[in-house]
Amino acid sequence: MLIQIEDFIRFLKEISIENFEVYVPVKNNQEQEDNISFQKLSKDTECIVLDKYRALDPTKLFLYPPVEQLTPLVEHNKKRIICGIKNCDLSAIDVLDSALINDDFVDPNYKRWREITYIISADCNEVLPTCHCLMVNKNPYPDTGFDLNLSRIDDKFLVTVASDKGKELERLIEQKLSPAMESKDIEKKVADNRKEMIEKVREINKKFSFDRKYEPIDENKARELWADVSENCIECGGCTNICPTCYCILLNDETKSDEFRKIRTWDSCQYYGYAKVAGGATPRPDLWERFRHRYQTKFIRIPNTFDRMGCTGCGRCISVCPGEIDIREVVQKLQ
Repeated sequence: MLIQIEDFIRFLKEISIENFEVYVPVKNNQEQEDNISFQKLSKDTECIVLDKYRALDPTKLFLYPPVEQLTPLVEHNKKRIICGIKNCDLSAIDVLDSALINDDFVDPNYKRWREITYIISADCNEVLPTCHCLMVNKNPYPDTGFDLNLSRIDDKFLVTVASDKGKELERLIEQKLSPAMESKDIEKKVADNRKEMIEKVREINKKFSFDRKYEPIDENKARELWADVSENCIECGGCTNICPTCYCILLNDETKSDEFRKIRTWDSCQYYGYAKVAGGATPRPDLWERFRHRYQTKFIRIPNTFDRMGCTGCGRCISVCPGEIDIREVVQKLQ
């Protein structure tokens, strides 16, 4: 079905009052690049951009918060819609699902967040200089993993339904709006728009090889090479905190006399204390070893364990790195 963009945003505002908590990408600083972040929708929310490029904050914030109480388990019952998710984040959610909801282990908090969360994704209509989804075999538009997807056609969205949750939202849309019928040339327009976006991503990454080979990352490269590519790293942890697929944690005991409490917080493999044991020993005492560990995890261990790439090409780690380290350049150099 086709919906006017203004009508769809009005629909989101209406159900945010009645049925759901709704979060949307909002443009913050008009002059700054990479300036979109998620905000809770209200009737006064402005500068909503559902289909531009990915937000700076990863969607794992909604499913795997940076600080969360595990015991006693806190119930979360109100349904949520996360709208405007791009394919790089859908791919990341797929990685988290594989790690946190599987035959051997189920994270109850993560599972509950997934159950009450409705995902409305959107095709990208613009790209950032850091975007490189094509280099990790992804596209700037979703194929799967969403409940509803939005594809812009002029001043309308083509809405695609892909799940039972999506059908529930579709029924709400039909109750509150008057969707237009699809015309014969809609599919071609969507395909043309997507082709144009693919070409844009290729253009901004033209200096890099798309024929990537990740085996060299796992080889016993000389210490000097890893020390060279990690020279500007200051161990801030920005890359892992902003990464949509990182899920390492610390488990803290915050028990008080009247309550047993366990709190988890995000950890980073880039910190010196990561994996340090009680006797003071650490498996990776040098920075270059921790730097290497991150690349080996993204490009070797996660694919070997879950049959999914651990990097989704979102480029957030490039955007936030104070040392201006570019993951594309590091992989290229290691090859």
